[in-house]
Amino acid sequence: MANLNILCCDGGGIRGLIPAILINNIASAVSSFRDTTSLFAGTSTGGIIAIALAAGVETDDIVGIYANSCSTIFSQSIEDSPASSITDMDGYIKNFVPSKYQGTVADVVVGIVAAADAAGTPIPKNLFSAKYSNAPLTTLLQNLFNTTTVGDSNVKPMFVTTFQLDNSSAQQWLPTSIDNLQGSATIGCSLVEAALSTGAAPTFFPPYNNSALGYCVDGGTFANNPSMFVLAKALSLGYSLADIRMLSIGTGQNPNAVPSSYLDNPATGADLWGTYQYMFPLDPTATMPNELLLNLLMDGSSIVNDQQAGILLGSSQYLRINPGLDETVALDDCSVIESLTTTTNNYWSNAQDLIVNWITTNWV
Repeated sequence: MANLNILCCDGGGIRGLIPAILINNIASAVSSFRDTTSLFAGTSTGGIIAIALAAGVETDDIVGIYANSCSTIFSQSIEDSPASSITDMDGYIKNFVPSKYQGTVADVVVGIVAAADAAGTPIPKNLFSAKYSNAPLTTLLQNLFNTTTVGDSNVKPMFVTTFQLDNSSAQQWLPTSIDNLQGSATIGCSLVEAALSTGAAPTFFPPYNNSALGYCVDGGTFANNPSMFVLAKALSLGYSLADIRMLSIGTGQNPNAVPSSYLDNPATGADLWGTYQYMFPLDPTATMPNELLLNLLMDGSSIVNDQQAGILLGSSQYLRINPGLDETVALDDCSVIESLTTTTNNYWSNAQDLIVNWITTNWV
């Protein structure tokens, strides 16, 4: 069996600009790279990149999407979406709270949100609904992929992750993939559906109702770095470890941590780590991301999957490239386009020889 060369891209929202630039640079430096890639795999923003590559979108056009469309993708609030059933957020909050608390908890929450907005105090806008509508992203994807399906003959092998919220046959939710590999049940999905399913990041976008899988959320919930998931899939198709080469590209390593000083502080410490603080740290000046639990889960799975894939495949069959970031970058932070571009270009300048030599030795 011929070698299986897998290009694998992490999730990370706008930080997808990083793998987009790196892939474009690699394709320019190694002309045969794209043609000799056997399988395009990814999660969330990396899944969208994988789908675009499998569909034949030019690498510089993919870079352009990230560089130019961030403020469009992350623009429309869920309440403003034509498809949204939420027309009155205050009323929605009151209805959301159980009836026995009406007039107490609901009014307090509404009052706090209103007072915080008036004072200019940051309040999580996705506390009671998804932060954004997926309508602008849907339009962008429709313009990019039209009605092409996963199983279309012009789409190269692809594998993207998603989390099915209700699998009727298993009678439980189910981590799964949308792919066009042997035995796939998702080849009838459109590429637009595949992209929206893998990219439905919890708290940012609503779950996406996929025609084949039902409601799905971002595959980053279990495999933000999908290297081990796609590796297991390759083995199930009959490939041996010796057959597989994998280039795994991250979306930048955030310098995330919870400092001991924060946990030792009585005002923010470990005893106060309930549901709210796991999502939104109590001290807004702390250098920790909002959606902290989501970041914790995604970073943890990415690091572990990288370590495991590296152990199983070895350095001649597996390469991980992932620039370090100076500060935490949120999935929807459109202010960082220029700095991410600079960081990625600097990383490429330093790592280009290593990356190109590895590809020309082990891939092509």
